Amino acid sequence: MPSLPVRWLIVAVALSAMALVSCRSHTASSSPHTVSYRLVWSSQGTVAEPHGNGWQTTNDRGYRVHVEHGYLADYSMELVECPRAALVSDIESLWAWFPLRTASAGHMPTTPNPAAIHTPHIEALHAPTDFNVGSMLLAPQSYCRVHYLIARANRSAVGLPDDVDMVERSLYVRGTAQATATTEPHPFELATSAANAVLTDLFPPGRFGAQGAAIIVDTGRENVRVVIHRQLKSLFDGVDFDTMTVARIERQVLQNIIDHTEIAVQTSPNE
Repeated sequence: MPSLPVRWLIVAVALSAMALVSCRSHTASSSPHTVSYRLVWSSQGTVAEPHGNGWQTTNDRGYRVHVEHGYLADYSMELVECPRAALVSDIESLWAWFPLRTASAGHMPTTPNPAAIHTPHIEALHAPTDFNVGSMLLAPQSYCRVHYLIARANRSAVGLPDDVDMVERSLYVRGTAQATATTEPHPFELATSAANAVLTDLFPPGRFGAQGAAIIVDTGRENVRVVIHRQLKSLFDGVDFDTMTVARIERQVLQNIIDHTEIAVQTSPNE
């Protein structure tokens, strides 16, 4: 086993190599750029009710669903850093020998992600609107993925409504469902604290999920705009209001939101 000075020489060389890997893609001309997030709903396939009384759609089981009132808690959204190079992985094997804690891309693993928005935002499902969630100025860093989480809101959530208690809830929907034109609509009410999320590669507009279309963004060279698209029409797909339990319907609605979420990443240099 090498003597102690030799051990520390190895560590010094390893740290230097890690620094080179971390900085390899960021030249002296790199500078901080902006990352922003926007939430969008598609209303295609739905019909708005007059006087702001929600909207209607027909699901894939033939139910005519009228959403009278509802809210969704967008808990967080964040770009996710690219995995470090293989060289770094090899170097990390040294830490099993040397009891040292290491930094990841300039910060410790427990450090909050600077590209994240962790303040929950409440959206009105009965009157969906597109809105800009927030933005931040980020130091140069490469990002490969994006994470979007629906989860129960806390008391610091933005947009908490006065008419429904959304604290500790992720989803609330009230409305009616009608099986056929000759049957009476029957009311339903969904209220859950369950969570669901999507973690995906980064895709340019119109290429979500396309093979070979994933991109990497670099906040040292370009501004990044993350647009999270959801679909209203598919909210109740797979739901049988006559046979499914309320808890199962709640899980299905959350899953539908995630399954039909498409995230587009737009980039632009400094203007």
